[in-house]
Amino acid sequence: MRSTLTSNRHTLHTGHSRHGGAVIIVVLSLLSLMLFLGVFFFEYAQEEQNSSEYFSGINNAEVVNPEPYLEEAMQQIIVGPKSSRTESVLRNADTRRDNYDLAFPNYDFGNVHSMLAHTLGPIRSTGSPLDVIPHNGPGVQIVYVNDAGQLWVRFDHDGDGVPDSVLDPMNDPVAQTGYSDARTSAPLPGFAINFHPFAQQDSTLDAFNQTDPQYWTAPFAPDTDYTHADLNSLFLAHEETINGRRVLVPSFHRPVLFPARRDSDGAGGNAGGGNAGFANIYTDIN
Repeated sequence: MRSTLTSNRHTLHTGHSRHGGAVIIVVLSLLSLMLFLGVFFFEYAQEEQNSSEYFSGINNAEVVNPEPYLEEAMQQIIVGPKSSRTESVLRNADTRRDNYDLAFPNYDFGNVHSMLAHTLGPIRSTGSPLDVIPHNGPGVQIVYVNDAGQLWVRFDHDGDGVPDSVLDPMNDPVAQTGYSDARTSAPLPGFAINFHPFAQQDSTLDAFNQTDPQYWTAPFAPDTDYTHADLNSLFLAHEETINGRRVLVPSFHRPVLFPARRDSDGAGGNAGGGNAGFANIYTDIN
């Protein structure tokens, strides 16, 4: 009887020890599986990151940051170009040769083709205005002169009522050889809308510093007491409908300065004008 009980006791004890080893094996297997999954996802994420960085870097040389270009353009339109921007079409003159008073051959002038210049007057290349009183300049005024039954369009630059330039230098009698202006002792020049040296007779000097009075442009202050798309504020544009026709005056261009390239009714009566020529740029008859 004792032998039987002892034998059963040994049997029960041996079976209980085997169950404890199986739990450890299961736990180690789960830990190994989690380690494998962790390493797999880490490697996968690393590969995806490397691929993304490589793909994004392929076109780096072709991507252009627009900020510097927009900043430069806005600065020239709002204030005016710096003195270092010598080839900007908006550049005018830091000094001017005053043919009206030879006692002051170099008079500090500035930029007139900017939004700030239309408010305060000419702006020096340093960014400072000639005066701080807004809208107190005479601007360029159009003067219509009837000469022997012929109507001529001329421009007054300083508000004294006396023309300083003409619209039609090819035919206007005051722009012809032999005419002597009381102030310059030379014929009046044609009005210049582009004062850059490259657009002048003497390409080494801007329009305000031409040594030949026939090509010299009288200075003006564009800070008029009104706002309109005219010769004093080139950055402005204007659009309206007149007699059923859409009329557009674009920024930095004034079609009124080119009468020979169009005709009065837009019907194409003048050679190169009307519907077949320049008029299509600023009128729409449809």
